[in-house]
Amino acid sequence: MNFVFLSQTDKELGTYRIWFENLPAALDRLGYCALTNPERMPNDVSCFIVSPEQDICALRERFPKAIIGTLKPQFFFRKDYKAKLSAINFFIAGSRFERDQILGLGCDVVVLRHVDSGIDIPALNLRVTKKEKNEVLLGYHGNRQHLEQLGGYIGEALESINRHHAIRLVAVYNIKKTGQWEKGRPRIPIEDVQWHLDSYAHHLLDCDIGIVPNISSHTNPRLIRKIIDSKIFGVWRGSHQEDIVFRQKLTSNAGRAFVFAQLKLPVVACPIFEILETLVPAQAAFVASSKAAWESELTALIRDPSLRERMGLNGYKWTSQNLSADREAGILIEFLQSKFGLGPVES
Repeated sequence: MNFVFLSQTDKELGTYRIWFENLPAALDRLGYCALTNPERMPNDVSCFIVSPEQDICALRERFPKAIIGTLKPQFFFRKDYKAKLSAINFFIAGSRFERDQILGLGCDVVVLRHVDSGIDIPALNLRVTKKEKNEVLLGYHGNRQHLEQLGGYIGEALESINRHHAIRLVAVYNIKKTGQWEKGRPRIPIEDVQWHLDSYAHHLLDCDIGIVPNISSHTNPRLIRKIIDSKIFGVWRGSHQEDIVFRQKLTSNAGRAFVFAQLKLPVVACPIFEILETLVPAQAAFVASSKAAWESELTALIRDPSLRERMGLNGYKWTSQNLSADREAGILIEFLQSKFGLGPVES
């Protein structure tokens, strides 16, 4: 079974590192041939794994018997991707929640976790973030979109905590690409750090707690439901006055939290389903869905360094036992063999 990975993704992004470097390398270790963006295309490709911008229809025409899988399945809800959808065989989803949302597209789906194999704590012994005495550093890494979600109840919780404890947010994101974070910026000390593959983990390792904002609470849901239901539907449709409505990305997964766990940092996060299924049972993360909850969970960790250490070690142990590119490569092989009958490694 021979693999070819094709993508125009920026090589500095985690997406490229996880799917187009780590996964092909793991398949090689399992005995399969896996090439990424080869200059000359082999003639005997068993399986292509591509990002959506590729000319998938031309690939299907040239390799009619090959299995074609793709990342970022959310693209295929768009009308201009309909032709490409008919040319692929399977999707790669980053979590079970993401899988559930894309099953309606009609393709088989394999769930492969976001595993960053490039994090090596012994190699990260250079301190790059200076900390004042008694100051607690909260670490963030990701895109500016999730930082802007701090403008709601999470940001209010941080501002409240800052009145009683010395905290600072170390926000690692791609400032050069998306610009400086301004919308939703809480009034607390914040250090904006340019994301870079060679340095972002150094900054995070110097932090005390990792935070993973992900969910925006709907604005005044009761009022909106009253207006919509009474004026359009004419019925209440069974909703309760106390219901809480959240918005969650279709592609929500625990990847950003996994990085903190790999660095032995405790996590406080929005209730992402994959975190609830993994790091919470491992006693490595707290989830919070209100201002009071974020303030309570962060305050507990700020006041208790021993709790931070225990949760950090729990997360490190869980990720060491459950996260590896080789494990995810094995899941992919089993999926391809069971769904499409692709053969094992040739002896």
